[in-house]
Amino acid sequence: MKTQDLFPYDSFTLGINNQYLALPDKRILMNSKGVLASNSTITIGKHYILVMSSNQEFNVHVVELDDVFLDGALVHLILYVRRIMK
Repeated sequence: MKTQDLFPYDSFTLGINNQYLALPDKRILMNSKGVLASNSTITIGKHYILVMSSNQEFNVHVVELDDVFLDGALVHLILYVRRIMK
């Protein structure tokens, strides 16, 4: 069961507004300023770089995308950290 199944949403409205759209082959179209990906598409099971900042310092993590779900206006990415780079 996908996490999104626990959080129903209006997929038509989100898709027509080009905000969040589940695509075939475990791909998700994300139209968000916080997610930078080619063609705005992320794929479950692929690796990405997560950059976080705190106190004038940047932390970079290599992560694997495990799942994505939408709860209201928030998109939640479930990630596994593979290694930490400083």
